[in-house]
Amino acid sequence: MHKEITILLVEDDMIACQELEKCIKNRENMQLVGMTNNASEALDMVKYHLPDVIILDLELHLGGGNGLEFLSQLQFLCLSHQPYILITTQNSSQLTLDAARLLGADMIITKYEVGYSAEYVINTISLLENVIHKTSPTDSSDTPESPAEFEHKLRTRIQRELTRLGINPKYKGYGYLVDAILLVYQDPQPNVCVQLGKQYGANPSSIERAMQNAINRTWNTADSEDLQQYYQAVVNSERGVPTIMEFIHYYAQELRSLQ
Repeated sequence: MHKEITILLVEDDMIACQELEKCIKNRENMQLVGMTNNASEALDMVKYHLPDVIILDLELHLGGGNGLEFLSQLQFLCLSHQPYILITTQNSSQLTLDAARLLGADMIITKYEVGYSAEYVINTISLLENVIHKTSPTDSSDTPESPAEFEHKLRTRIQRELTRLGINPKYKGYGYLVDAILLVYQDPQPNVCVQLGKQYGANPSSIERAMQNAINRTWNTADSEDLQQYYQAVVNSERGVPTIMEFIHYYAQELRSLQ
């Protein structure tokens, strides 16, 4: 089985975003971890998701900043590995494209060239799979993974799963859910809310409400197809949403299945 390629999309053309997202969803070994039309927000998403690949549009007219600005700031982030930067652009200036390469772009595909399409871009990433994975920390070093590194990897995986399900990281219960899933992964029988209450110095009941509210809001607002695709446990038809413990145990088991 191929190792998953995680992708961040920085693009201001909504149609292009939809086409690329559709192509990525059709690939079993690829995952879209984030999408934005803003250079500053993209930097935050890189730190948060640590994607393997960034598909970057140079001119973010309908968003904020631009691709050159993003590449310039990306160099100052202390990342465990450098993402593969694939630029897609309408810009035909050789000076601009040369500047992008000097700032770290790995490949540039112009949108006006014959045969350009979203499928062409994703096929190109697929062909580069071995090159992309050589930059990952697990492939570039034989050093044993420390417990802290392993926990960070688990947290990142949980965060990716919750984000693609549609749970907003700004929800108060988001962080609690991440910690709760990690607790249950480590010990299937903890008193989750009590342990989190001790950890955060908060009332267990308020933590429980925050987690359930995050789940409820997601099931009420997220795309139903995404919910069915990314959360495949049976949901009680009368409730319409998972309970906290159903949700937590589902993702804890998903983590175990990956080990």
